[in-house]
This record gives sequence, C-alpha cells and structure tokens, in this order.
Amino acid sequence: MMLYKRQKLLLDLVHAAGGELAATDLQKLLFRYARQCESEPSFQFVPYRFGCFSFQSYADRATLQQKGMILESDESLWKLTPKANPYLDPKRKAALVHFLTRIVPERGNDLVRRIYRLYPYYAIRSEILDRIFPDKNDQKAIQNARSAATGQTAPLRFSSTNSFAPEAGKTLGKTTKNGGSKSFHLRKAKGPGDTHRGHCADRVLPIHLPGNWWATRDMSKKICKKEAGHSNPPHHSSRNPAEFSDLMKPIFSQQDNLERQNQELTALRDWLLPMLMNGQVRVG
Repeated sequence: MMLYKRQKLLLDLVHAAGGELAATDLQKLLFRYARQCESEPSFQFVPYRFGCFSFQSYADRATLQQKGMILESDESLWKLTPKANPYLDPKRKAALVHFLTRIVPERGNDLVRRIYRLYPYYAIRSEILDRIFPDKNDQKAIQNARSAATGQTAPLRFSSTNSFAPEAGKTLGKTTKNGGSKSFHLRKAKGPGDTHRGHCADRVLPIHLPGNWWATRDMSKKICKKEAGHSNPPHHSSRNPAEFSDLMKPIFSQQDNLERQNQELTALRDWLLPMLMNGQVRVG
C-alpha cells in the first residue's frame, strides 16, 4: 500500500507519543510541528471549534482507518494498529520524541492554552475559550484577533446520498444571504446531462468559506481587466503622512484578510482532494 509523506508523518507522530494520542492534542502538536520544524508545512490549518484544525489531517485519518492502520473505535483518540508498523520511520521517531518531550511537553488544556497564547488568531472560533481562559482578561488577544478578522465565514453542508449538482451554475452551489455570510446547498443531479455531477456519502460535512468569497472572486476579475494596468495609484504627499497612513490602512487590512481567506480555501482544497482520489467523492 502507498502512503503520502504527510500520512506517514501522522503515524510517526502518534508512534512517538506512545502509540496513541488524543485527537485535540494531535491537532495542536501537528500545528506546532508544521510551524516550527518544517520548511514547507505538510498541513494547512484554519480556526475551528477547538482552535487550529487541519481538514487534511481529518481526511488522512479516514484513509488510514480504511487501511486498518488507525483504530476506528474512538474518534477522539488516534491509536495505531500493528498494520502501521511497516510504515513507521525509526529515524524520525527520535526527532519526534525530542519534540514531544522537550519542545512541546504539554497535553490537554495546558497544550491548548499555550497554542492559544502563541497564535490567538487560530482561537477566534473556539467553543472552549471560557474553559481554557476563565479570566476574560486572558482572552483579550483572541478578541482583538477576532475583531481584526472581518471576513465572515459560513458553513457549507453536503447532505446528499445520491448524485448532486450545484444550483444556478455556481461552482459549489446556490448561495443565499444569511446575516452577511453565504449558505451553500447542493441538489440532486437531474440526469446524465446535468453538469458538475458527483456522489457523496450519507453525511453532512461542515466546511467554512469566507462569507465574501464570491465578492472577492468578482473583484479579482475586475482587477485583471486591461484597464487596471492604466489606473493611477493614489498619490502620496510627503507633507501629509497621517493622511497617507489613513488611506493605506484599509488596504493593508484587506490584504491580511485575503491572505487568511487563501489559507482557509487551501485547507478546504486539501480536505476535498483526497476524498476525490480515494473514491469518497466522484465528479463527472
């Protein structure tokens, strides 16, 4: 059986932790490892219910379970089976053991608390924030990051057991406004001639997309027009730096928001692509 390098990393990380690891701990440790120890991170993360979360790792877990390398009995726990042994890397285990015992020795709430302090942006959607930081003063950095992240997100729900196709010719489905964000719905395909057909398992998959994603897409099309090359940039007067600062501040803020949205869309792509490759989703 063939495994991707990132899937082998997941197995090695659990192995270095003693063969089993709580799911929340794995997400935080994987996030820290990708940030600190990899020049090109194997996984992309987005803010989610318990902090930083990689949809790609969730899809890889399903693949590893299907191959019998991860125990399927408990979703809150990653536990290796003997089938994983041929794919473990003894050389990487030593480095990972050092990482788990010396660099990031915390587990449970202590680990979550440390990640929230180091990377407050990834805690902006946390459902356990009050449990991790009972003192509201400790939440200030996260509240500030939440205020800065002005791009709204909305859930994308797949709930079809048969063929589905997007409504209204949209790439992912019909959009309806919901408090400034977007809701996406997929309908059943009408027949062989219906475009963007596919098959999905009987489940609802929560995905988050930036609420102004369509607006961003339309705006990018306008920017790419030939006329954009002839537009005049804003003139900066050296005698009025405060005015120039006020002019540029929303531009830099928009740049930060777009970069975060790119991260979330990259994570979404990395989550859906393995499902397409292993047959969980078929597109014709």
